[in-house]
Amino acid sequence: DTKTTGMANMFAPLKSVSWASGRIYEGQIVPQKYNSRSNSDEGKGRTAELTYDEDGLLFERMTSPVDDPAWRPEVPIEEARNAYDPISAFFILREKMFSNVNRHIKDTQVMTYDGRRLAEFTFKAINNGTKLRDGKIVPVINTVPFRKPINGYTPKELKKFDEGDPKIHVYWSADKRFIPLEFEIYHWSGKITANLEE
Repeated sequence: DTKTTGMANMFAPLKSVSWASGRIYEGQIVPQKYNSRSNSDEGKGRTAELTYDEDGLLFERMTSPVDDPAWRPEVPIEEARNAYDPISAFFILREKMFSNVNRHIKDTQVMTYDGRRLAEFTFKAINNGTKLRDGKIVPVINTVPFRKPINGYTPKELKKFDEGDPKIHVYWSADKRFIPLEFEIYHWSGKITANLEE
């Protein structure tokens, strides 16, 4: 459940709710459903619903409104079949990255599909460090994500991508929990920091 507030809400109002369901089978996350509803600054509601088969492969999608294919090319379901919805992708990425970090593998990739856009995300482990949290110094792993658009992007979105995504640092707890503790986003307006509270 995400919404902009304060100054951000004046320039780019956004309200969105997304949820995903799935199951664990033989230690693997298997997505089953994904649903997302959002209202942008134009006041238009947008929805996307993805349904997966028993093996966790995409087999049905519904989006509203349906985009003009001359503006946003439709991603063939076969092309997005092996991608994960954004929420499931986070948990799968976290599991893969935990394994990779422990094997000293720096890059971890995951394919995502939100019903409109297909992309590959790579998280690069930069270094180990520490952060001060609640008056305590805790060990963290510093990572930087990179996005590679594959299909389903409008010319406007591709132009923004060509201009460069903002640089983001994600700091994960260097323990068995391996949870994101802090985000740093270097935006044109300055550095934006988000901290996990509980």
